[in-house]
Amino acid sequence: MKDFREYWTFLAIRGAVTVVAAMIIVATPFGAAWIITIPVALALTADCLAAYSIFDGAVIVLLNRLLPARARRRNMLFAETAVGVVVCALLFLVAYDLLSLKALVWIVAAQFAAGAIIESFVARDTHRQYGCLSCYSISMVLAFCAVALPFASGLGAAQITEAVGACVALYGLSQFAMGARMLFVEYRAEHPAPGMSQAWRQALTGTAERTTEISAHPAITAAVHV
Repeated sequence: MKDFREYWTFLAIRGAVTVVAAMIIVATPFGAAWIITIPVALALTADCLAAYSIFDGAVIVLLNRLLPARARRRNMLFAETAVGVVVCALLFLVAYDLLSLKALVWIVAAQFAAGAIIESFVARDTHRQYGCLSCYSISMVLAFCAVALPFASGLGAAQITEAVGACVALYGLSQFAMGARMLFVEYRAEHPAPGMSQAWRQALTGTAERTTEISAHPAITAAVHV
């Protein structure tokens, strides 16, 4: 398990950065709303998402390098990077008003769906190593976001921004939780929890036995009856 440690560490860092990116995606348009118009603010949201897609694509390439050689499906991460590049281009079209705002929801949902499929392939390798079903948690979160996000297409601009940011934040939290949990699993594998001391139990048992012996003494029993 030792050679997976760098992968889990970087995955946890990636999750933390993704949560920060989600906050920026939601906060930037609303923070600048008093000096820019709503359409410009929404274009700024698309730009933030596009910038995040570029950054995340570079991170995925690094994650591929951190996976051990026996992870046979690790090259599937390159497909996720390719999806990120395509999504980035489409998001810039939304930012320049060449695609509608509702298209933003479907673009991000499609990215989540593709990510769910790709992450499920990678999870097969980690599941084979650890035998833990939680290896599929990121894939399941992405699948949930891909199904839930299109329902936000009928909402207003502000609500769409919040829905997209919430899904990105949920994705980041799943990465952070997954990386942290598996690092703990590896730590426990190398540092098993020591057995709990039974001295207190022995002392308590010894006290109880002495109390029983004293109470069973004939002289004490006779004195009690008197």
